[in-house]
Amino acid sequence: MYGKTPPCTNLILSSQIPKVIVSCIDPSPGVNGKGIEVLRAGGVDVRSGLLQQEGEELIRARRIFVQAKRPYVVLKWAETQHGLMAPAENVRYWISSAYSRRLTHRLRMEADAILIGAATALKDDPELNNRYYFGKSPVKAVISLNTELPASLNLFQGGTPTLYIHSSKRPSIGLPPGVTCVSIDPEKEELIPAVLAQLASRNIGIVLAEGGAQTLNSFIRLGLWDEAWVFQSKTAFIQDGLPAPRIPVPCAREETLGADRLLYYRNRIPA
Repeated sequence: MYGKTPPCTNLILSSQIPKVIVSCIDPSPGVNGKGIEVLRAGGVDVRSGLLQQEGEELIRARRIFVQAKRPYVVLKWAETQHGLMAPAENVRYWISSAYSRRLTHRLRMEADAILIGAATALKDDPELNNRYYFGKSPVKAVISLNTELPASLNLFQGGTPTLYIHSSKRPSIGLPPGVTCVSIDPEKEELIPAVLAQLASRNIGIVLAEGGAQTLNSFIRLGLWDEAWVFQSKTAFIQDGLPAPRIPVPCAREETLGADRLLYYRNRIPA
């Protein structure tokens, strides 16, 4: 028995391939080096460890999902060069450039789910889909424990599977087809770990958290994040507003994106 794809070991043995080079070992349960043992028992010369660091990088998200038993978490937000992510007034305000937004939609395409909090859903009314890049749209997820979200919001439209994460004491009704209510008891469970457990149980391996500040800061405070993409605008000007989250590790890479700067952060892989 196997999952979506058969093991390559059978094909290698039947094709009588004499030599195999392995970069790193797949940490998945039931695998974890067993394929190498099968090949060697079948007379195949197997060499392992070539470009191991590069190989580990390629399976980084998979390793987090298997070993930490949670999705790989990518944080994303836009901020001004003075560290503000929204104006003081309750209005929608574009900070990043069109080029940066296109890159954001590429991140959406690469993720299994995109996550926001209730305040962002109500204030920005985002569609949470991939419109500016090739490929799929991710599952949409919104955390709204104490706020009843109207069914007319954009995130509930379009037919993309959507998870409405709410308090078990307040069931939601009247939502469009395709919206699944996920109950969490905040008195018994810590919110972010419980949310990640629910996503993992649905085989969501990569989640893109786009806001708002409270949700992002919760991931950072708990150390439950793996990458952060911060789009810093040189032209957007907000005199007074909401401070953007602060990442407690040095910036790993910085790039220029037209009028914006991309600040890229990496968290350590948990032991």
